[in-house]
Formats: sequence, C-alpha cells, structure tokens
Amino acid sequence: MFENVRERINQGLWQRILAFFILWFAIYGAIWTIFEPMNFAIVTNKRCIWRMFFILFTLFINTCIYFVFLFRKKLEVIGFDAGDTNLLNTLYVNGTAVFNQQNEGFHGRILDVKADYDGNDLNWNINASAHKANHLSITYKAEPNLIFYARVNVLSRNKKSTAKKWLRFEANMSLPQSLEDHEEMGVPVIAKDNNGFLRVNINLPKIIQDAYGAHGWRYDKILIIRAKGSGKIKNIVLK
Repeated sequence: MFENVRERINQGLWQRILAFFILWFAIYGAIWTIFEPMNFAIVTNKRCIWRMFFILFTLFINTCIYFVFLFRKKLEVIGFDAGDTNLLNTLYVNGTAVFNQQNEGFHGRILDVKADYDGNDLNWNINASAHKANHLSITYKAEPNLIFYARVNVLSRNKKSTAKKWLRFEANMSLPQSLEDHEEMGVPVIAKDNNGFLRVNINLPKIIQDAYGAHGWRYDKILIIRAKGSGKIKNIVLK
C-alpha cells in the first residue's frame, strides 16, 4: 500500500505539492499536541519566537521525511516532453520494425510501433547517470502485443562477480518464470490503467531478489530497455 501511495505522489507536480503540505500539516499538528500542553517557558513567555521556531522545525522535519521516504527524483525520462531523452532519436532497431511519432489525445506525442514480435527489437541505452535507478515506470498501449525487457547487471553478495540478465516484464504472471539461474527471466509486473494506456511500475531490486536472490544475485544497475511487438509508447521513466 505504501508503494502505491508513493507512486501516485510521484505522478505529477500537483500531487507532490499536495502530499508535501498534507505531510507538513500532519507533523505540525502531531508535535503541537505534544508540546503545547507542557507549557514550557518559551511557549508561554516568548510565544512569537516559539511559533517561528516551531514552524521552521516542523518544516525541516517534513522536508527530510518527504525526500527520504516519498519523493523519487527522476534520473532519466525517455519520451517526447521538453527535457526528455528523445524516444525516437535515441532508438536503435534490430529488424524491420516500422515506427513513427504521433499525437494521442490526452497523452500527447507517442511512438507508434508496428513490428512482429520475433526478430524485431527496439532498444534504448540508459544514460550512465541513470544506471543506478531503482525504479522503472513504462507507459504504453499494446496493439495487440507489446512486451518490454530490461538488460540489467547483477552483483554477487560478496561483490566479487557480476553477470548480465534480461528481465522480461509479464503483466499476466504471478511468479517469476523459473527457479533456475537463466540469463533471461519472465518476471511479474502489475499494469494499471492510465487514461487508456497501461502503466507498469517496477521495483528493480525487488524484482531481482524475487527472480535471482536464491542464486546469490542482487541488483547492480540497469543498462538497456527493449521493446518487442506492436503498440504505442508514451515514455520510460527511471528513478
């Protein structure tokens, strides 16, 4: 539940602003109810100083809690909005996929892809500054079938060896595909409606732990995003 709340907060500017002030009000009220009845000298004799100090104190605590536990900084967005890594210009294709940029009502500019699933890979390299992202969010529409992959580097628990894995994100799966230490693994994700598109939010360390933890691997970094099949892609967000 906490993870769902955090994802909703991080969806937009207004949600983040509202969450910040709701949290501040909750902290302010909770601390006030504890300290006010105690009638400390500064509370009763120097009320103006006390109130100024109290406001700044609770603001500082709120800011720390908010940015540590709720807010996730976007390390890279691959899309079409201003400031994004361009979804089309940074794409490299293996195969004969046909793709073009379109306008899609509420979602604005999107990438429309027409390709057979087999032998047509659409790849995006992740910027080095986003390699250590722990969370991945993809907004897309499968028409009829669009599957996403992530190339990740995994690290042994003793940090002495590494390996590269392909994660295949499957919305209709409840458990990882296998108990074996395969190079490619189908892993379960939850796809939620996003104004006619689907949005999947992926906790990469948890996915790796569930799929490969029994073999001693843990998440290190993400290197590539891959798409296969036909559909529409709004953006890929790394946090």
